[in-house]
Amino acid sequence: MVKRYWIRPRPRALALVVFGVAVFSVLCVWQVDRGHEKERLFAAFAGAARQAPQTLDAARGETARPVYPRVHVRGRYDSRYGYVLDDRQHAGQLGRMLFAVFMPDAGGPALLVNRGFLADREGGAAPAVPTLPAGETTLDALYAPPPGVGFRMGGNALARQSQWPKSTIYLDLGEVSADIGARVDPRILLL
Repeated sequence: MVKRYWIRPRPRALALVVFGVAVFSVLCVWQVDRGHEKERLFAAFAGAARQAPQTLDAARGETARPVYPRVHVRGRYDSRYGYVLDDRQHAGQLGRMLFAVFMPDAGGPALLVNRGFLADREGGAAPAVPTLPAGETTLDALYAPPPGVGFRMGGNALARQSQWPKSTIYLDLGEVSADIGARVDPRILLL
């Protein structure tokens, strides 16, 4: 005959279990909320695609969030500047996002334009960055928040680089503004 013993858990062990359940419950709610947030984001992007384009000044006046108005902007790319946001993934490929500085004809702060994703070549080699259109250009784009910053380690990498386009792992608009010596709009254009 086998005797069974009930081991009574210690109060500290019970407290750890209760704490763990509470933490994981909060994380579960947070993850579900992130899913809903992403659904709202996709709905806002889809709604913007069906909108008629508006002027940049009208879009800058929008206060409701998340609103990603479609804008029609005339101006010129400043070919002296460019940024490459490294270590990005898109459709299962590793690569980089390209950003250019755009000076609107209507004045105001410079705009960063997300020129899209550039996949790495076989072996991880970085392809050449395509040249910018010269002269007067008209853009039809979404006026959206910049990509999230995430972890910031090592300080401002832009100030230490002298070759253009400059490479970074996060895009801080304040650092970009200081880097180009001009005010930068708090939102970017998504082509």
